[in-house]
Amino acid sequence: MERQEELARILLVQACEESDPQARFVGRRERERASREARGAGPAAGDVDPARFVAERARVLADTLESQHPALRAASWLVRLELRGLPVLAATTAVGLAVDALGERRINLLAFPLLGLLLWNTAVYVAFALAPLLAREEAGAGFAAALTRIAGALARRVPRSLAPEEARFVGASLQRFASLWAARTAALLGARVERALHLGALGFAFGVVGGMYLRGLAFEYRASWESTFLDTRQVAGLLSTLLGPAARVLDALHPASHARELLGESALAQLHGPLGNGPAAPWVHMWALTAAAWIGLPRAVLALRVGRRVRRVAARLAPDLGAPYFLRLLAPERGADTRVEVLLYSHQPEAGSADALRELLAELFGERARISIAPPLAYGAEPPEPVGDPRCRVVVFNLAQPPEQEVHGVFLEALARAGAERPHPPAVLVLVDEGPYRARMGLESGGLDRVGQRRRAWERVAHPADLRVAPLRPRAAGSDELLDAARAALAAPGAAA
Repeated sequence: MERQEELARILLVQACEESDPQARFVGRRERERASREARGAGPAAGDVDPARFVAERARVLADTLESQHPALRAASWLVRLELRGLPVLAATTAVGLAVDALGERRINLLAFPLLGLLLWNTAVYVAFALAPLLAREEAGAGFAAALTRIAGALARRVPRSLAPEEARFVGASLQRFASLWAARTAALLGARVERALHLGALGFAFGVVGGMYLRGLAFEYRASWESTFLDTRQVAGLLSTLLGPAARVLDALHPASHARELLGESALAQLHGPLGNGPAAPWVHMWALTAAAWIGLPRAVLALRVGRRVRRVAARLAPDLGAPYFLRLLAPERGADTRVEVLLYSHQPEAGSADALRELLAELFGERARISIAPPLAYGAEPPEPVGDPRCRVVVFNLAQPPEQEVHGVFLEALARAGAERPHPPAVLVLVDEGPYRARMGLESGGLDRVGQRRRAWERVAHPADLRVAPLRPRAAGSDELLDAARAALAAPGAAA
């Protein structure tokens, strides 16, 4: 639970900061103070653990935010969605006890409620067995989507007494928090729901069987069967298949019960029709043993297995420190031992693109990284040898220049191969500067279409080298699009170090 609460604080602070890019409600001084306190809480100056820094900073800011905007505390109830096993088991057992499985003093062997439970559980077992083959999304993704839809309800809990601007901030923060929380806890939520389903089935079956015995203490029930479509032989075959193992166990425990004889055609013929009048106790025992073997034991084992998975997933709960928000947040703390080499291919970026390049690389690799920018290479040049031992080599092309496979494609393939013999080959990041081409084409729809077409042409040239292309341009405040694209390009097979 402690890890969940810590993650909830981190994601709430993230949601509030992302919903307040102008720092009107989460002031810059408050953000800087929280960072200083978190930095000072580390083991030593200059030795900042990213996970602890993020957690400590969130603790400081979350206390401030919740004291200034109490409506944000509405987010805390999501953390309490644990679906604990004991309450689920108790509730479903009570429901099972309330079900009158025996009916009005006479039970129909073919209409017995436990027969429906057996068939239902069989279908569930088959579905679980086929789930790995049929699943098209990550486990828990459906539950995460449902939880994300709760964000609207969270936002509507914002008190109307708040000023309009504060209400919009709180509502947006709650919605963003619900989305972030659902994404990070999807696997945990899915496992908890799965465990609750197993425990629910176990408790309901236990309650139904227990209810039969409790009612049997006070009333005498008789057994019979009726069917429009099945004759005595078919009914004997069906019940022998379902109850045969339980009948053998019952005879071994209590030979005088003659349970296996009750499954024979002659015995069942005497129970046929409304005049059938046999003792119900042996049948109740056989159904109870069958339910214990086919429902109770498998569901208990499955619930225990999923319970271990719940604990394992809960222990690994953590924020995605590679997400753009955390990359920017941790940028001043990262990059002390990182070298990045920038190659400008037949292109000198203008001031806006140059600033965007430095900002992008600082967020990707950290503000303490050593970034060297070489003079522009001539058109048709071959990749130079890496200087030192860079972690990444960044090549910047001009989107305005038509890409050529025999020139730019060959350069990228050679760049991807260069340094491969080193113990730690540098990663490769391909950026295309869109600034000049966008200025030429304009920002109307036709111009943007041309930009997209030219970008796809560069992607086709980079594909043979297993590289992806990311755009470079000045970005709007709070936009994660360019940083996400650069991260994705670094994750390409040919780019990864």
